[in-house]
Amino acid sequence: MAVAAGVLALVLAVAMLPPPLVSSNSEGDALYALRKSLTDPDNVLQSWDSTLVNPCTWFHITCNQDNRVTRVDLGNSNLSGHLVPELGRLEHLQYLELYKNNIQGTIPTEFGNLKSLISLDLYNNNISGVIPPTLGKLKSLVFLRLNDNHLTGQIPRELVKISSLKVVDVSNNNLCGTIPTTGPFEHIPLNKYILSTFFFLFSISLNWFFVREGSASVFAMEANARPLLKMYHENCPGCKQEQKNELHRGVPHREFFFIWVVTLFSSLPISSLFPFLYFMIRGLHIAKSEEDIGFYAGSVGSAFMIGRAFTSVFWGIVADRHGRKPVIVISIISVIVFNTLFGLSTSYWMAIISRSLLGFFSGLLGPIKAYASEVCRREHQALGLSLVSTSRGIGLIIGPAIGGFLAQVLTYLASSIKNLYPYTCSHPLRTCAYIV
Repeated sequence: MAVAAGVLALVLAVAMLPPPLVSSNSEGDALYALRKSLTDPDNVLQSWDSTLVNPCTWFHITCNQDNRVTRVDLGNSNLSGHLVPELGRLEHLQYLELYKNNIQGTIPTEFGNLKSLISLDLYNNNISGVIPPTLGKLKSLVFLRLNDNHLTGQIPRELVKISSLKVVDVSNNNLCGTIPTTGPFEHIPLNKYILSTFFFLFSISLNWFFVREGSASVFAMEANARPLLKMYHENCPGCKQEQKNELHRGVPHREFFFIWVVTLFSSLPISSLFPFLYFMIRGLHIAKSEEDIGFYAGSVGSAFMIGRAFTSVFWGIVADRHGRKPVIVISIISVIVFNTLFGLSTSYWMAIISRSLLGFFSGLLGPIKAYASEVCRREHQALGLSLVSTSRGIGLIIGPAIGGFLAQVLTYLASSIKNLYPYTCSHPLRTCAYIV
């Protein structure tokens, strides 16, 4: 009887014990440890039963033909809690998808034991702490997405050794330090490192201090903080010009000379017609009386600026989208063509239309200023812009002198050569000078 009573007591004691963990399966134990560390309001993990020896029957778990766990898919599952180091036992795990949850805490260093891991997606959580350097042991890792968390510290240099790494996104964290530029990081876009509150693309030689402006946080850096990395794109004219500016620190005399000459000759047609415009209108016989000549002369003189007022914004937009040089070339060609046509005008309407078209296609001033500031370093931009203003002012001064002089000289030729109009030669001569 005593023996029977003892056996009965032992059976009752065993029956009162809680269900055992999946002790015969280390992978099941690791996943159930994760299950216990997470809060699951939507019962996504309801099928994770600790009494089942094989976790391959659980929802959101994928196994290979050998019943080894290769994938955990719990992205966007409204889970909260923290990660557990036991997950490092999943030796055959290839995909760990825990993105878009409310997981907190740190990334366990044991994740470095996941030698078969291809994708680690922990983005859009509340994970804090540093990125474990042990992740550098994941030689099969291709995707590492840790963005939109609260990670701090630097990007571990151990990640440079992962030759298979193709995608890295650590944006929108609180990281600091410099960006690795060797190994797999050489071809990863910069926007994958940009943070929501500051850039950490700077190597700071002096102390930095923290500044808070409204709700945004920024880092104020010393004046001698220099950019550590710049990305230049292939077949990008702007990138090539920036590289050229980086290499040549002096004044770009050649580019500035061309800017000065082009601006000078493009300003000549603005005022060069004023000395002889009265006589030109009188010769066209459009005015019924001498008192009307001023009205017609003013209309021709203002036609250029009217046309320019309608299209200046348009040419600025074209220059921003398609480059400065195409707009500058179009403006040069328009001066050559329409300035010559104005000189060849045999009627009032031909004169006013050619002047209007000259204004319509004269989109030079805005793009040439932008070009002057882009072909030089920042410390020489003021010089470049002053050259534009200076050459333009000189053109407005000497333009009337050139126009009046040529019209006066060619008046004598007109008196000796039949049907020769003096203003016909004045503008083509200046056009030839402009082409040169």
